[in-house]
Amino acid sequence: MCLMALGAIAQTPAIDAVKVEQGITIDWYMLTEAPTVTPTASGISMNGTAYDYATGPITTTFGTAPLLYTRTNLSDGKWGTICLDKAVADLTDVTATFYKLNYYDGGTNLYVSEVTELEAGHPYVFEAHAASFTLTLTPGEPAEAQTINGLIGTITGLTMEADAYALVGNMVVRAAAGTTVPANRAYIDLMQVSTEPIIAAGTPRRIGVAKTPTELEHISSHRSAIKMLKDGHLVIIRDGKRYNAQGMNI
Repeated sequence: MCLMALGAIAQTPAIDAVKVEQGITIDWYMLTEAPTVTPTASGISMNGTAYDYATGPITTTFGTAPLLYTRTNLSDGKWGTICLDKAVADLTDVTATFYKLNYYDGGTNLYVSEVTELEAGHPYVFEAHAASFTLTLTPGEPAEAQTINGLIGTITGLTMEADAYALVGNMVVRAAAGTTVPANRAYIDLMQVSTEPIIAAGTPRRIGVAKTPTELEHISSHRSAIKMLKDGHLVIIRDGKRYNAQGMNI
């Protein structure tokens, strides 16, 4: 039985998907992909995904699929940055903890304070607690990226300005000139960060700040590399090999 036909009858402008619920499992199937439900001996199969009645009752309804953002390639304890064009109202079950910049002590310590929601366009840093996390975005007009207390966000990606810093390897490090920042991330201008503690609930967390330029992941549209400054010269590391600014193997 094709659910697309049923969707054409029941659909309103706000309805764009089929929701399948079984216990705590909730899956969405977009109507634009013509989801098809197939009865099986023990339950149903939706586009190849099996749902077994032995696990509990199965319900299917039409609705509006939530807007989701997923970050992957993480690990427990890994820090990163994020900037989204829509808000996130609930972080309760997200496998990451999110922070805003609090203050910089002028030396080797940058302090951050935990937040319980993400504002649209605001940049944040996070500590992951798993290999990935997924956020449910609040519907609304997309917001432009902002700079908040020295943390400079980007929605589409950008090139860092000179003497900018980034969060890499759980440290704040200075980036090489021309390093790009991927979409939905942020970088830091330490000169704009408050040097006095900003009042916030809880005890601020500390992130180390490297005193000298160090390695920074550089993401391009096709491949990744690491840029670093060594003895005043740009060194690029890709696939375990070192290159100078002219692309020569060194």
